[in-house]
Amino acid sequence: MRVIPRILCYCMVFLSLLITGCATSLENADNFTGKIPKGMGLLVVAVDSTVPLGDLRFKLPDDTFAAVAARHIHEGRTVHFVLLRAGNYLWTRVDVSLGYGMSGWIDLDEAHKEHFTFSIQPGVINYPGDFVVVYHSGYHIELIDRTAMMLQLLSVTQRKIIKNSRLIYTGPGNDIFYDYYEKLPKLSGS
Repeated sequence: MRVIPRILCYCMVFLSLLITGCATSLENADNFTGKIPKGMGLLVVAVDSTVPLGDLRFKLPDDTFAAVAARHIHEGRTVHFVLLRAGNYLWTRVDVSLGYGMSGWIDLDEAHKEHFTFSIQPGVINYPGDFVVVYHSGYHIELIDRTAMMLQLLSVTQRKIIKNSRLIYTGPGNDIFYDYYEKLPKLSGS
């Protein structure tokens, strides 16, 4: 991974907009009510970071310009939902602070991009894993499946959304935890 200074970021974004237009559109869905529109799915954006971050970006594999899944991410764990059209996506970069008022971004390793891919299935809630950022003498970034931890962090509204729709894991590898979790008897008060 490499860090790129912010001024270079602005120049590259401007050129991308001139050449390609806009990226994938998405809509914040933390207070989503109703039925998921046809051809769309909800994306669970779960971030666990040891440092505050700027934007977390992803794109369709054939797009040039990336969309922002989360902005101004606080240190610690956060979870929110976005409404997104069905398809296969790739986490591409995370904006970081370089200290002394300077910032830049980290491109995710192209050699391991299959690890940062996820899919959005239509009509369901898609959890691709937690986007984990650890800073200790450099940045270490991973996509880790932590379904049980993610479920604990949901707001009351987000819990209602999950009760009304099906949640599936769509990140690298397989996970059938939620299928078993749904079949467990519920404790009173939960």
